[in-house]
Amino acid sequence: MYDILDLNNKKVAELREIADTLSISKPEKLKKQDLVYKILDEQALNPPKKKVNNQAEEKKTVTETVKESTTNTSDKG
Repeated sequence: MYDILDLNNKKVAELREIADTLSISKPEKLKKQDLVYKILDEQALNPPKKKVNNQAEEKKTVTETVKESTTNTSDKG
């Protein structure tokens, strides 16, 4: 997933390649800044599913860690 700073640092040709992978129509007709915003819009509307799953797993791991540390703390008392 790209952020606005990453996209602004890319060349127009690179932005067009990204737009193609995101199925943005007619990227060759868009100016650089328009491409950047189209890419950001497309990412917002269709976030990658893998990242969502990873975040859910990370939350679970953090929750388990908190439970373990809480359990260990109460056992000492």
